[in-house]
Amino acid sequence: FAFSARLADVGGLKEPVAEEAGLSLAAEIPGPMEITGNRQLVGQAAANLIDNAIKYGVPARGAAGKVAVRLEGAGPSVVLSVSD
Repeated sequence: FAFSARLADVGGLKEPVAEEAGLSLAAEIPGPMEITGNRQLVGQAAANLIDNAIKYGVPARGAAGKVAVRLEGAGPSVVLSVSD
């Protein structure tokens, strides 16, 4: 399935949650990336990672916080990183 499209969907759903927490959500998702796996379970795993970054990435008083989601190809693999 198209992991890049699924991740974009998850990011779109989580953006308002991040904004409510005082964080911005920035996603760097290049062109289509296909993976083999269960679309629902992989999407839930990505959502959990983003939720944790939002929950524990609360900015210091007066500072702007950011959650960054990045998807990249690494040879035959796809690497997802979520940072706060």
